[in-house]
Amino acid sequence: MAIGLLTLMAGLAIPFASPDIDADPLPITAELSIVFEFVESEGGYELNALVRDRMSEEIRTIPLDNCATIDIGVGDETILGEPVACDDERYFFDLVGRHVIVSGIKRNHPLRDVEPGYVILNGVPLLVEDEERVVEPAPSPGLPFP
Repeated sequence: MAIGLLTLMAGLAIPFASPDIDADPLPITAELSIVFEFVESEGGYELNALVRDRMSEEIRTIPLDNCATIDIGVGDETILGEPVACDDERYFFDLVGRHVIVSGIKRNHPLRDVEPGYVILNGVPLLVEDEERVVEPAPSPGLPFP
């Protein structure tokens, strides 16, 4: 009994390798500050995204939508900031793969692509990995399931 239990425990042991401590750390590939901007216009507001590249000091304004009504703080704050609403459509910042976007109900607005490595968005360090190719699923076996 004891030998069987010992054999079972040995079979369940998982060897862990030590990390390669000599490996170079991944670089910081981008440091961005992203915020929403509402600009008063005739009949409402213009909603923009301001993207500041803190490494190159470049600032870009990306137009997102025109609104009759605005609302700030329409939901729980995300890791990248507080969502806003433009005519009851909620907008928030997100990182999808290697793409920094403004996510909205009608569509997503791309802001900037980032390279693999560490990216700092609004002070939050994030690891961006190489995007893997999507593997096509295997064909169905042709046999119907009961």
